[in-house]
Amino acid sequence: MELIILDKDFQELLRVDLFHSFIWIEKYHDSGEYELHLSKYQMNDFSKAKYLYRNDVMKLTLIESLDFELKPDGSKTFKIGGNFIEKQLDNRVFEKEKTYSGTHSEIANQIVSEYFPGIKIKASNLGVQTTTKFDGQRIGTALYKFLKEQELSQRIIYDYLDNTLTYEVYKGIDRTDTQSVNDWAIFGDDNETIENIKYGKSIAKYYNYAIVTGDGDKTNPTTEIVDWTNGNERREIRIKGPSSRKKNDSNVDMSESEYRAMLIQKGKEALEKASKVEFFDGNLINRTYRHDYNLGDLCNTSLCNVGVYAYKRIIEVKEIFENKDVKVVPKFGNDYETLSDILGGVNNES
Repeated sequence: MELIILDKDFQELLRVDLFHSFIWIEKYHDSGEYELHLSKYQMNDFSKAKYLYRNDVMKLTLIESLDFELKPDGSKTFKIGGNFIEKQLDNRVFEKEKTYSGTHSEIANQIVSEYFPGIKIKASNLGVQTTTKFDGQRIGTALYKFLKEQELSQRIIYDYLDNTLTYEVYKGIDRTDTQSVNDWAIFGDDNETIENIKYGKSIAKYYNYAIVTGDGDKTNPTTEIVDWTNGNERREIRIKGPSSRKKNDSNVDMSESEYRAMLIQKGKEALEKASKVEFFDGNLINRTYRHDYNLGDLCNTSLCNVGVYAYKRIIEVKEIFENKDVKVVPKFGNDYETLSDILGGVNNES
């Protein structure tokens, strides 16, 4: 692994060959981030620095913060940090309402090509055929959310030798024991693959049935239902949608179907924010990151001590480099199916 510091024109300024610690966090549904603690270098060395490039994974990051501390004992600490290059997609916003059609990856590729012409596009055809609207959102954040509907993600690869950025929509590999194409990845407290386990679950703010009301009489408003119960106990939430049918504050009215589609979208957005929270993480042992498993992969997980057995996607991986040691801590996230769901069991509790 080499860490190369670049200026705004992607010209090399220096190579970091010594550091106290390096924390590298990759995320599947958001841009990643990092933190690098140094002792050998001074702030002047980074006066023109804009990017940090990690060559072994071809990832480019932004240098967004510089922190220097002189301690009472005379020792110095210097820290740089920031987000991965995907965060720059948030530099642009949808300046007006726009409608796109195609598969999820085709739509994302079209948007990035439109707003960031300097980035190459790796063609793909992932997701399903759909039509969607964007209006006012930051592009990077909106695309992460849009792609998550189909368990997809996005990344930008930097080719240091060719000095090119390439945008790609991708999906993590299925490594569960329900398929035979890829090697399995099975993690749990019963097979010596994970230690220092942390588990959390909450349904305190979970809803799965949205009643969205719009214009009309208070006793009989225009109403749309978004039902995500999927056979489970109904937990309702009422959402008050826009009472105006005007398009973008203009004098043009939406059609009935356009207005109802907008109410449904409001309901979906509300339920996405009110989802179940369940995750676990820990230090993986006897497995190699990027060989046996990777960010976004769907894996078997089992926590015998808490009775959780599920297929979970790896939504975050933290690598900690310190004192010549490397610690890898994955986070298994919410977007998963329980074993009983996949095997047709009757117990839907998750």
